[in-house]
Amino acid sequence: MFLKVAQHPIHYVIGSITHAPLVMQAWAQEDPGYKLRWIGLYAATLFIMSAMVMGLQAGIFMAVSCLLMIGFMSAPTILAMPKGLPFTQRFSEAYLNGVLAWHAFFVSIYMVQTAMIFLTSLSGRWSPSTSMWVVSAIASVFCAFSLQMASSLTPRMPQWAVPVGAVSMGVAVHLISKMYS
Repeated sequence: MFLKVAQHPIHYVIGSITHAPLVMQAWAQEDPGYKLRWIGLYAATLFIMSAMVMGLQAGIFMAVSCLLMIGFMSAPTILAMPKGLPFTQRFSEAYLNGVLAWHAFFVSIYMVQTAMIFLTSLSGRWSPSTSMWVVSAIASVFCAFSLQMASSLTPRMPQWAVPVGAVSMGVAVHLISKMYS
């Protein structure tokens, strides 16, 4: 007999790189209390770290920002869930599942930033154009994880929307940043 043991979200994050739909579906089956504890841990960690370095106001800002980011990442899933469910149920289910998408995004932006730092150290220069590409890549990754969660957990969001939406977001952010540079 196998016991179901809750996994750390990093196991899901690493798995979501190659098996995102299956991993997100497995995460959706986890206990809601377990997911809520991870949301609380992330918000508390960001609060404590920021408050210790920059003060109480920065700590509160970072904790609230963490909670808002999870909400923003949950938005496509909330919209793609069956309309017959009450909004509060759609919101709570999507929000609790959104911690995995946020965690995967959070890890991915560090990978994107590390890759860009490495590449710019080889070329020896950092420019406004390079900065625009980094911001575009981060926006694209954010959109990809948000749409992937919606596509994996709801039948209303087709899988092809993930790459199309992510590329569209990256291009849109790049074009907008070019307009203001």
